[in-house]
Amino acid sequence: MNIFPTIAPPLGLTDAVDDPMLESTYESGHDATRPQFTAPRWQPSQLTWDDMTTADLDTLLAFWRANRGREFIWRDPATSRDWRCRFVSSPINWTASRQLPGRYEVELKLRRIREVV
Repeated sequence: MNIFPTIAPPLGLTDAVDDPMLESTYESGHDATRPQFTAPRWQPSQLTWDDMTTADLDTLLAFWRANRGREFIWRDPATSRDWRCRFVSSPINWTASRQLPGRYEVELKLRRIREVV
């Protein structure tokens, strides 16, 4: 299995997990909640870089092109835990920095599938 490239860690990481609860409200005003009997599913994680180098951007784009639709191993920089992930269908977005020549602002989305143990 491929491993996410060793590049500068993202400066921003946004995560969320779907709430696996089912809620119902009745005409009487009462409500009920029960767990859904499936594992919670991760929402896409958004990774952002404010000043990625050209070399790191080239490495990231080459990895993205080679691994579209495939699972790969990614290490969460906040927890140092390894995850099996896939890229989300949205492309990698990058913009040349106006203040730092040769640097880029980059965004990408990936979906965690399960933790590697």
